[in-house]
Amino acid sequence: MTLIELTVLLGAFLGGVTGAVWGFGFGLGWAAAGLVGGIVLGPIALALLFALMLLIVEVPLALLRGLWGRRPPERP
Repeated sequence: MTLIELTVLLGAFLGGVTGAVWGFGFGLGWAAAGLVGGIVLGPIALALLFALMLLIVEVPLALLRGLWGRRPPERP
């Protein structure tokens, strides 16, 4: 299983449970709609969250590595 499959499954599970729990207070129909909506939108939201995390963490590091340049290998 790759990371993208894990993200989709985890997002579907978390989104489905969250949608069902929030919707249950308004009735069974809203709980079912929340479950389906969470299964569809949960993986998308989780993937966007992972992408945002990568932008915040990895992009500044890559820019700094580019500014530092490559160091020549050390000779023994």
